[in-house]
Amino acid sequence: MNVDTKANITRGFRKIKRYHAIHMNSHDRNMFTREINNKHLEYNSVGELSREKYFFKYLGLEKAKNCIQNEELLFVEPSCWKDKYEKRFYDAIYDSQKALQEIDCPLLFATCMTTIRSNEAAWSLYTDEKYCVEFKLNKHKFRRELVKAAKKDDCIYEGIVKYLGASYIDHMHQKKIDKKGKSVDNELYRRYVLRRSGVPYLNNYLNLLLIKRFAFKHEMETRFFIVRKEDAGKQKAQRNGKYNGQSIKLNIDWIDIIERVYINAEEDSDAYSELSAVLKQKLEEKFDGITNPIRLKEKEEIWDKKLKPKSFFIYGRSLNKRLTIE
Repeated sequence: MNVDTKANITRGFRKIKRYHAIHMNSHDRNMFTREINNKHLEYNSVGELSREKYFFKYLGLEKAKNCIQNEELLFVEPSCWKDKYEKRFYDAIYDSQKALQEIDCPLLFATCMTTIRSNEAAWSLYTDEKYCVEFKLNKHKFRRELVKAAKKDDCIYEGIVKYLGASYIDHMHQKKIDKKGKSVDNELYRRYVLRRSGVPYLNNYLNLLLIKRFAFKHEMETRFFIVRKEDAGKQKAQRNGKYNGQSIKLNIDWIDIIERVYINAEEDSDAYSELSAVLKQKLEEKFDGITNPIRLKEKEEIWDKKLKPKSFFIYGRSLNKRLTIE
């Protein structure tokens, strides 16, 4: 993907820089903008952005410990997504639309967040055998970490998920649909699938990857996509004739972006102790060698107010006991 081409495909996206900047102090804003400019990054929004204050990331206990310990966050090809409705437009064959090029439907990597606390669906989905960890993240610091971790010339896109009925998703790829015994133009095809003059098809493509069934609307999901210059022209996993979705890992300073940590385990459990130990170790590393009393007090406050895991049970502790009717 050369510079000229990248400039062309990103036209039509609402830049995220201005939106981000109004929520930052002058120092952070300058750092954020400088990082984007130095790396020749694109960080754009796809459709709308979440107006909620925080992102929430759910991980099974083992994955959570690994992410913190290794300071990384996994981004996967949508081919790896379990829900067939979510990945169907990524795995779709676009060859019939001869005007499209590889850069219009590129290989990309994604990660998902939610913007609501105590997301029951997320607790159920990400629980690793028995334990799940919920990270409450500073939205603006997380965006800054993405920019710091990105490679030169990467394109980052962010947008909230759109929820539609399964029947709409089933027929979105068709120009015409049957409506009351009559064939009519498919409005969703024209809006999301059909290539329009002056609008980069990547805009349609990413919007399609933000579509999810209406039954999951309560998840309030936001998705992040990364398109790498070095992957331009590479075939997506599904086009190789077998399922072999790829993934990438970005270096993320979890200690800096975490606002609170929750785990569905008692404080005297092994699971709680294991998570606490990893968080404590990374905090100690961050303040290693510091003797200033003010900074050491800051470290204690970070642990007490942000990093010390808080026991949380989505159904409540009382429901683990057999009910006795009085």
